[in-house]
Amino acid sequence: MSDFLDLDPGVPNTIPGASIPPFLVKASLEGTLNSSSLSADIRGIFQPLASTRAVPHGVSYKLYVVAAVGTGSGFAFFQLASNNLWGSLTSPLAEYLTGLALDTKTDSILIRILENADLSGIIGSQIFVGYGLDSDEMMRAGRFRKLMTVAQ
Repeated sequence: MSDFLDLDPGVPNTIPGASIPPFLVKASLEGTLNSSSLSADIRGIFQPLASTRAVPHGVSYKLYVVAAVGTGSGFAFFQLASNNLWGSLTSPLAEYLTGLALDTKTDSILIRILENADLSGIIGSQIFVGYGLDSDEMMRAGRFRKLMTVAQ
């Protein structure tokens, strides 16, 4: 997972800059709806950054994991804390990991988000991951991605 999939390397491709994600992530889901384990391999900044997304090279990033869990009246939001426990969303977000080097697409980290979790009661819920200097900078830079939506 170091670049985009190219099914025909003999044909030159140009991907519009707006279509290139700020970072790559490979989610791996194992098990069944009643016992699911989710991990994510997160790669560093992928595209040449516009000045609004630029941060100094060699900085220390914080990683955030958030879930939007469907309820009868909308969504409830939760965050995964560094102790691997889910709690109510706070502001600012609590970081899951700190001190990460994710400056380039060759920088990566593998995280385990769910371990044998029963997802059968939260169909339609979504899990997001992102990173930044802090949660505000992550949001401004658009450095977050949806990992999964819980489906039947």
